[in-house]
Amino acid sequence: MRNTINESGGLVPPVAETGRVLGLRVVSGVVLGVVGIAAAVAGGWAFTGLAAVAGIAMAYEWDRLNGGTGLGPMGVIHGAAVVVAAILVTLGHVPVPVMVILAAGVVTFVMAGDRDTPTSMHAAGVVYVSLAPISMIWLRSAPDVGLFAVLWIFAVVWATDTGAYFTGRALGGPKLAPSISPGKTWSGFFGGTAAAGLVGWFAASFMEGTAVAQIIAASLVVSVVGQIGDLLISKVKRVVGVKDTGTFIPGHGGVLDRLDSLLPTVPLVAVGVYVLQQRGVAWL
Repeated sequence: MRNTINESGGLVPPVAETGRVLGLRVVSGVVLGVVGIAAAVAGGWAFTGLAAVAGIAMAYEWDRLNGGTGLGPMGVIHGAAVVVAAILVTLGHVPVPVMVILAAGVVTFVMAGDRDTPTSMHAAGVVYVSLAPISMIWLRSAPDVGLFAVLWIFAVVWATDTGAYFTGRALGGPKLAPSISPGKTWSGFFGGTAAAGLVGWFAASFMEGTAVAQIIAASLVVSVVGQIGDLLISKVKRVVGVKDTGTFIPGHGGVLDRLDSLLPTVPLVAVGVYVLQQRGVAWL
């Protein structure tokens, strides 16, 4: 089966091939979702282990994106920082893990001078990529609402991805960021955001005393921030000239490709929960 040429001169994969890729994406997504939910429900070291493994994989991919082998000194330092921080968070030491991640960013900044990619981008990415798994571990440990918070984030991000994909394909229209991610449309953006709002409305029914408008608003914010996170990783891939961040996940590419929306959203939610806790306000 041969490729065809679209109006812009690009190759369009055969329908059968596109269907196989979509099927592979669905199967991989379901498997990852089941594993993530199971680990979240189990909590404790099981969840820490999964988050740490994801963090190590992202550290490997980030180093490769920035001209390394993934297993060189900077990749190892990045991965080790994630593991140490994950253990410290699980043991209840909140400020120190953030300092560990920041230290890894500083070390990377010093060591990355001979790389082709900007040193600041590499170092900032070390911090950016590492904070999400650490924040997720901390959120899961939050009394009373930890499990709900994690599952809510998962649901909002998955709903956003699904809603954006199918709405964008059905409606098309103006591109959201054609120079960064040509396949994304404004219709997909709003469709994904609307789907997240529905998830928020549904989630509010499980939280006693929760204002529906409040959790819907939080869901919309997480959705928008997650889509920005998706575009940020797409921008990095454009800068370094690669299609995927890795090959760990069939149909999706790398772990960073799959978790890009979680990178900014999880720390944002964690900060919000922390601030509310310090004010003695229950989360949502």
